[in-house]
Amino acid sequence: MEVPRMSRSPFRNVLLLVAALCPAVAGNGSVSVLATPLLPEVLAGSPGQLSVLFSVTAPSAWSDVPEQDLVVMLDISTSMAEHGKLPLAKVAIAKIIEALRAGDRLHLIACHGTARIEFTNGTSADKEILLSALSSLQPIAGSLLRPANGGPSEPQEATDLLSGLSVAEPLLLPLADPTLQSMRRLMVFTDGKVAGGLVEGNRIIQAVESLQLRGALTSVVAQGPDYDRWLLQTAGDVGRGGFFHLEGKTNKVDQVVAIAAADYFRILVTSAELRLTAHFGAEISATSGHRRRSDHRRRATARLTTESVPIGSIRTGRSERLLVDLYLPVLRADTYVLTYELLFPEAAAMITPVRGQVQLKVPQPGILPAKAVEGVALFQRMENLLLLQEELRAEQEATEANGLPQQGTGGLGSRWSSLTHRWQQLKEQLNSLAADAAEASRRKPGVAQLGLAQRAWSASEAGRGRGSNSLAVCEGTPLQQACPQGVAGLGL
Repeated sequence: MEVPRMSRSPFRNVLLLVAALCPAVAGNGSVSVLATPLLPEVLAGSPGQLSVLFSVTAPSAWSDVPEQDLVVMLDISTSMAEHGKLPLAKVAIAKIIEALRAGDRLHLIACHGTARIEFTNGTSADKEILLSALSSLQPIAGSLLRPANGGPSEPQEATDLLSGLSVAEPLLLPLADPTLQSMRRLMVFTDGKVAGGLVEGNRIIQAVESLQLRGALTSVVAQGPDYDRWLLQTAGDVGRGGFFHLEGKTNKVDQVVAIAAADYFRILVTSAELRLTAHFGAEISATSGHRRRSDHRRRATARLTTESVPIGSIRTGRSERLLVDLYLPVLRADTYVLTYELLFPEAAAMITPVRGQVQLKVPQPGILPAKAVEGVALFQRMENLLLLQEELRAEQEATEANGLPQQGTGGLGSRWSSLTHRWQQLKEQLNSLAADAAEASRRKPGVAQLGLAQRAWSASEAGRGRGSNSLAVCEGTPLQQACPQGVAGLGL
């Protein structure tokens, strides 16, 4: 946490130190909310803007491990026959079957140009039958279409992940028994070669998030060197079940099996929402870091005084984070500018709401305000770069759809040249952010907990394309550097 600049007033110094070390924290014994403003102080007499980082945290998991409904979705399109993807995925799934406990239920969906259920409600007593059904699955050819990530323009086989998610939904969220007390998880094994452009990719992300909001987490296991980095990493992030790259090395299989275990992720409550109210002329201008609306991470809004932001599933031992941007009026005295309520509509009888407020100090004329909180500033940079990344992705897809030539620097080709330059700039900004976040994390454990260095490196690696050639999307774009060791893996 950033310690503010000291003033000549000893009493004010004590207050500032307490404010910096103890941001606004509220809790109900089960869930806590930490609200950290970017600036603990603002200049008197001038309007401005302020970002507030919310961290919603549940305590670590209890000792008892519940039953689990695990839906495994396996891509069996012909592209999965390349680079040993399908055999390695089947090895991992076989070990998951072997690890089933009494009371666990496994459901398997095969996905290619369409999706079908191979078996449901498999238990530890059915292991031989389940293993036989898994072994019989072979690659199936489907339509050849342009991939959703907008990479190479040549046609590639498409996998209909959206149909697979539609098939998985009633298995994860059974309408006949809405009070089913078990962990509900989806685990997707795929290389992400789907068709339909950015629109289809966003539909997949929105379907994954819809499951998360209702209590079913999605873990993504990417296969092979040519997987769609953006789509699969984003799905694992939004689905809150994590992202893992399984390629070539069978020693990683055990890590995948560990992720599939019922005690790896625990959910305290689902369908949580954060209700925000601005006061004394302040207005909410935007929120980011939560569920996606349209095709952007940041949901820009008109300036509002009240806003309800869906948080969804709150995992035990982990923090869900949200950034709120405020417009501030002229302030002349210390005041609170934002109040919040964390509500649990589906568990209102068991968990009481968490309430709190964001207080700002206005120093006297001639006294410099405290410095920005470093962790919040870095988080804000990350969200802005992710927004820019999606804007570039949408612009590139429109350019590809219009069939503009990629050669040359004049005329229509100049649009590609501009995109190439902007992608390179974004890559440099993400790498710079990763370096700054890594350096800050070494100094401040609170910054390290945000995981921003890993997220920035991962976003830089994902770029716009597939595999190690992630940013080679336009003529002249350099190959993406390798992600530092230890960054690839669970993007949590």
